[in-house]
Amino acid sequence: MDNFIVGCPIFKMLSEAELERLGKASREMAFSAGEVVFREGEKARHVWLVKKGWVRLIRQNGLPRPRTVFVLTPEEVFCGISAFDHTAYSATGISATDSVLLQIPMEIFDELLDQSTLFARELLAVCCRRIRHMAEAFCLSQAPVETRILHVLKHLQKDFGATLPFTHREIAEMAGTTVETSIRTLSRLKRKGCVRSSRGKIVILKPKKSSPL
Repeated sequence: MDNFIVGCPIFKMLSEAELERLGKASREMAFSAGEVVFREGEKARHVWLVKKGWVRLIRQNGLPRPRTVFVLTPEEVFCGISAFDHTAYSATGISATDSVLLQIPMEIFDELLDQSTLFARELLAVCCRRIRHMAEAFCLSQAPVETRILHVLKHLQKDFGATLPFTHREIAEMAGTTVETSIRTLSRLKRKGCVRSSRGKIVILKPKKSSPL
């Protein structure tokens, strides 16, 4: 049995037999940084679980520029909502680092949802948290860029701590702005003593009384 699957919080309510079946049906896949895992609009055939590295979910269709809607870290499952409605992927999954993912057939995931009410409720809770996150981002869509970037930094800090392994472009895609505007905004935050940055890295500094972070 895959010890990683056994230890994942989202699967904690599954029986030993169900975990065994899930482990046998899952396929471990390695992706290089920048490699596409699946594309927006493709028929959803798998649910994915991050084992190592992290993954970005990016929306493009109908938007003026690509928008990163979620960043998934180890032990996070994604595209689970497709198991509920059997539709297409609603975003493009891109491996942000060299990553290892578990590919779970939709049919197996669907059966587990039918067999375990507790598992279905756990997945629903995950979906609800992400819907709330999207609602917050939508409500801030017309806010000043600095407000949006601060919101992104605070959200990322929950998963990554004070050192965020992100570029200006990635922050811009999460905040719904241009790279140039992201660079100018982060420069202002540097002058305020909120952050410091180097190539591919942004560090959130210990907040002062006047700091917005």
